[in-house]
Amino acid sequence: MGEVLIGAGGWRYFNVPGDRLTKYAKVFDFVEVNSLFYRLLPLDVVASWRKKVPDSFVFTVKCNRKITHIHGLANNRESMKVLEYMLRVCRLLRSPLLVMETPPTLRVTCELLRDFFSSSPSKDVMYALEIRGESDGKALEAMRELGLIHVVDISRQEPSYYHDEITYSRLFGKGVHNIYQFDDDELLEISRKAEASPSKRVMLSFHTVKMYEDAARLKYYHETGKFPQTTGKTGIQSLEKVLREDPFFPASRDDLIAIHGWKIIDLTHDKRIRAAQLLSTLDPTRRYHTVDEVISNIASKTEKT
Repeated sequence: MGEVLIGAGGWRYFNVPGDRLTKYAKVFDFVEVNSLFYRLLPLDVVASWRKKVPDSFVFTVKCNRKITHIHGLANNRESMKVLEYMLRVCRLLRSPLLVMETPPTLRVTCELLRDFFSSSPSKDVMYALEIRGESDGKALEAMRELGLIHVVDISRQEPSYYHDEITYSRLFGKGVHNIYQFDDDELLEISRKAEASPSKRVMLSFHTVKMYEDAARLKYYHETGKFPQTTGKTGIQSLEKVLREDPFFPASRDDLIAIHGWKIIDLTHDKRIRAAQLLSTLDPTRRYHTVDEVISNIASKTEKT
């Protein structure tokens, strides 16, 4: 079994006192830098990030969208200029790989991959590619031959092949976009797949709306062999806590399930369920106006059972 590193997509939303990156690096093994996807920052700013973290901390870098979304992996002067910048970023951060994500509108072909990556070899930085749209039958074969890492969400699918050095997974879950939170069984399955990888290193990059919580829970499991609570409360009180995170009223039962049903709550200290399991007991014909009203209604029904 290779080394398993756990991290998330950026530190911007890691809401803790003090410098967020410094605090983030004390909790997780690596971070995927996403901010450069949208804009190119001065290299001195990038270099300052490396100084804030321990030597053992790992950065991965998501490639700027000009290459993938604007130029569509075209081998042209602008793309090569941006790629040169991205590789400089990787070297400043001592990042082992550059992560590229193609848009759903781009059909990735064998010829496209060979033309772009054959013209931009890198000995010290590996390329990792996530194909979001269609691809021809030979694209994955070309990726393997070019030495690219096949990036997938292993909670949904397996990579078509494993790179000798690194398996890289970007975890969004099974909801709409990234509106999801993994339950314990799903995290166990992710862990099992990571441990089964033949690569020397497996990097799990969480990108759900609860990415820091999900990553921390899996890291806690790897360190202790058990999963922590998600809310610090149990039963109805656990549900109440997640409902108060972003209250939306008035709301029907179905509204509440759509807004909160995907969230994980603690039924007991050792058992977690989705909020939908308790919310589904509400009257489907009624509209609710406060969290207290919802909790009172569910509590009255659970007491009867």
